[in-house]
Amino acid sequence: MCGLSDTYPICSGKHKLVRDEEDNRIYSYDQNGNRLGMVNLENVERLRRV
Repeated sequence: MCGLSDTYPICSGKHKLVRDEEDNRIYSYDQNGNRLGMVNLENVERLRRV
């Protein structure tokens, strides 16, 4: 169970949306499943050190 399904516990197929996501990044999606943007966590860590 990935926790992305909006019909839990039945699979809604939303896991297919995140198939190409990379590690160390946070992705945001709208309610229709469209990807809105991404934040690279490595850049966030650099900003914290300043």
